[in-house]
Amino acid sequence: MQADPRAVGRDFLILEECTWPPTLGNPSWVPNWTRQNHFRLFGGEPTYSASLDREAAIRFSECGRTLSCNAIMIDVLDGVGATYDEGPMQPCQENDLHQSRGNCNAYGTAECARSAIWQTLVGNRTPTGKVAPEDYRCLLECALVCGRSDNTGQSRGRITFSRLMEQNQHLRLGGRPLSTFFPSRAPIEHDPPASRDALERMYRLWRSKRPLVTLTGHFGLGPAAARAGDVVFVIIGCTVPVVLRPTELDRWQLVGCCYMQGYMEGEALHEVELGTRDVCSVSMC
Repeated sequence: MQADPRAVGRDFLILEECTWPPTLGNPSWVPNWTRQNHFRLFGGEPTYSASLDREAAIRFSECGRTLSCNAIMIDVLDGVGATYDEGPMQPCQENDLHQSRGNCNAYGTAECARSAIWQTLVGNRTPTGKVAPEDYRCLLECALVCGRSDNTGQSRGRITFSRLMEQNQHLRLGGRPLSTFFPSRAPIEHDPPASRDALERMYRLWRSKRPLVTLTGHFGLGPAAARAGDVVFVIIGCTVPVVLRPTELDRWQLVGCCYMQGYMEGEALHEVELGTRDVCSVSMC
């Protein structure tokens, strides 16, 4: 397969359709068009602006199999949680959760970490793509109901929340298990009414996604194939951050796009302007 540079636009929206593993014989940055599922964080028009309006600088190797571009390295994945299973609830397997080794909290305080959690759970968006209202904070009032198998009367969003949190109750953010950020005794019937839309957003967002914690304590969600040691980048021209996997010879493989709380609205470029981050060149194969 060879890429024609003349056919490339000024952005990297197409990268949001790439999934792991790569299509047999193709580079990781080529989408698998045989897949029926849509893997963008939000369908339709882009709602995030991780690299603002900067145009992509795209370069191909002579054989057309390696794509080089400008990017900003954000952090290395430290903790990787489990996806929820849309079938019958299954106990978390040992390999499904890689516990965070560090205790860093990138958001400073426990209260700021709580905000990062609810915003990540909904991707900071409503089901229609608008910025999530502060009302969605009420997700933090939804109790964990680990071990409950009777889902009668529950919305699909509530089922998603329960399964996801049961699978990841021990995943640590800032040295604290996720379960400690939520009440544990209130019945489901006492969920705040405003949580219904937020839970519906979770249902649409978390299919095939897993929670992520970086070495410096950022919280996010990413592709099911993500694993500890992968690296989060903001690629110039891509509206969302991506997870890349290092290979030999200074090359990277694209694992998929991700949501990383604190880096969805151009914050990485602002940090470059402040001199705390640098723009580098990455080559994806």
